[in-house]
Amino acid sequence: MTGPILYTAELELHDDDIPAFIDWYAGRHAPDLYQAGFTVCTCYRAVRGGMKLIDFYEAPDSSIFESPLYQQIGPKDVYGPPLMKKRLDKAHTVYQYRAGSTPADTTPLGADWIGFARFAATPQAVARLAEALAGEAGAALTAAGARRVRLAERGPDHPRNPTHRPACIVLAEWDREPTEAADIGSFVATQIDTSGLDSFVGYRLYPWPDVPRR
Repeated sequence: MTGPILYTAELELHDDDIPAFIDWYAGRHAPDLYQAGFTVCTCYRAVRGGMKLIDFYEAPDSSIFESPLYQQIGPKDVYGPPLMKKRLDKAHTVYQYRAGSTPADTTPLGADWIGFARFAATPQAVARLAEALAGEAGAALTAAGARRVRLAERGPDHPRNPTHRPACIVLAEWDREPTEAADIGSFVATQIDTSGLDSFVGYRLYPWPDVPRR
């Protein structure tokens, strides 16, 4: 997949295991990924929907998964595998950005709060949604406080972690916790017909301490 990608890694952990995960992520995993060429490594903790944790990564393109630096991360990391064995659930998905409320904004992902909706839709519906985000509907979301709202579509799977998530995601970035009236799932449902829609809201866990910044 050519062009910038969004890679999500979700995981479910017992609450007691999350502090150790944070220490590993901040002290070992994120530095390894930055050195391998990722441009964004950030983690969010759920307050509504989804698994408890979701990591968001951005990279120049999907060839990064085949690079020697990336492939050496796992074998060299003796701290990650014991934590990964404690996962109760997981999902890894690779997307490519398609459209947004502020198309010229290429600022790296990193807001204090995020909300997203995942769903399946026909190509025609996805095209309509892209137009809506680039038009008045997207402007209304930014007027309601969203820093940026972007649509992405799933691409080829991660070489070792195939996904079961639906093909589309709309991701919104916020400076504060979004209100229920600004739910991205509801926004998507009012614009197009979808199936399998689920929503998530969470606050940034890394690179901030584990406290919501409201």
